[in-house]
Amino acid sequence: MSQKNYDQYKRVQIELQYKSQREDSKIQTQAKNNNTECIFEQQITHQDRQGEHYKQIKSVGEDVSNIGLIDKNLGHRNVSPGQKQNPLAQAYDFHGISMRNRQNMVNWMLQVMRVLKVASLKTFMISVQIMDKYFIKNYGLSNKINKDDLHLVGMTSIIISSKFEDVSPIDIDELVVRAGHLKFTRRQIISKEVEMLRVLEFKIFMTCINDDAQSEFSSILQVHHFSALEQTYVQEIKELIDFLCVLLQYGAIDTHLGGQYFAKQLVQYAFDIVLLETFNKKIASNIIEGDKLLIREKDDIKVINKLFIILNQLASDKYTVDQSNEKEEGSLQDLLFHIYNDIAIGKINGKHLKKLYPNYFQAEMSLIIREIFYQKSSI
Repeated sequence: MSQKNYDQYKRVQIELQYKSQREDSKIQTQAKNNNTECIFEQQITHQDRQGEHYKQIKSVGEDVSNIGLIDKNLGHRNVSPGQKQNPLAQAYDFHGISMRNRQNMVNWMLQVMRVLKVASLKTFMISVQIMDKYFIKNYGLSNKINKDDLHLVGMTSIIISSKFEDVSPIDIDELVVRAGHLKFTRRQIISKEVEMLRVLEFKIFMTCINDDAQSEFSSILQVHHFSALEQTYVQEIKELIDFLCVLLQYGAIDTHLGGQYFAKQLVQYAFDIVLLETFNKKIASNIIEGDKLLIREKDDIKVINKLFIILNQLASDKYTVDQSNEKEEGSLQDLLFHIYNDIAIGKINGKHLKKLYPNYFQAEMSLIIREIFYQKSSI
């Protein structure tokens, strides 16, 4: 998006500010009138569970790439001299695993979920958290894990997460054949599962940032009504939130950063992206005379105005929180910008993220996403 279009976007935002504030006040009044460690313990046995606890997932077409392809660079460090590591990076580094290796593993785990057609993104995100927590826990115990076990830990994390989250968990035999290419046996995975659960003390209930973000978005929908014609915007924002949450799994987040605050920020970023995309389309389909944008259709200005109102409210809520969160916001947007940019240019292996969300890596949308994070980090 050109600087001229972005300046036009900001001018319209200012012009609608007063109207947005009046609408926001009205909505808040209406809202006032409309009030509205779980511990997983399961005994692991070595008996055959085929047909009893598992559903055979049938899938044709794409197969999971060979784990061995990721093994080639295992253990190569990518931390610059003097660069400060966060706790997650320190934990992996202790085990001789670089963050680039972890990113490759996350990308492979996402491929497994795609190929085995696991519908829940939460299963994928929790599996990444289980893997991270396992390495962090062993780091705290000064128990060094063999770096060659990264893939076995990743596969086992998928099984544990699927058993906990999915009604019909992933079939372990299918995982061994289609994802593991028989590199690991069924017995090895079950044995690692027992060991991991003991290390984690069976505490595998974890908050999922996607759940928090979608819950935040749902609360917005309860206050701001979207008509049937505007449901496409709702679906686009919902999908963008999913995308940003998955994108975040490729990064190493400092443990002190607040998940709830992150969720609110991800929702705001999704609105920002959709608003700028919508505004860009309206510029193309309407008339510009001088510095003024003449919009022919009333519905167009209603949608833009509604998105501005919601963004103003989100910004207002943000400034009521402790100012220490400003550092967290800066860390989040900087992290997202660099992960997205590195995946887009191929510096980070995000092949399967691109396959899952191809639209967000097309030229026009890619410029908009970069613009949002760049402008936010520089304002």
